[in-house]
Amino acid sequence: DDSWEVVKEAENEFRVKGKRMERMVAMTDLENRDAVRYLYRRLNRIGVIDELRKQGVEEGDDVTIGEFEFAYTDLQ
Repeated sequence: DDSWEVVKEAENEFRVKGKRMERMVAMTDLENRDAVRYLYRRLNRIGVIDELRKQGVEEGDDVTIGEFEFAYTDLQ
C-alpha cells in the first residue's frame, strides 16, 4: 500500500504514517549522511516534505516515521 499521511500530533511534533514510508526509513542507515540525503530526496519526490511544510513544520521540529524520530532539517 503506497498511501501515506502527515499528522500534526502536537506543537512541533509530526508523524508520517504509511507502510511504504516506514519501510523506506527502516531500510535507511540514519547515521550515514548520504543515505539520509537520499531518503530526503525520495520523501521530497513523493510529496511528504511539501505536506510537512503545508502543515507548518519548522527546522528542529520532531518528525516520526515508524519507529524513528528525528529533528526536521530542510536539506534543499
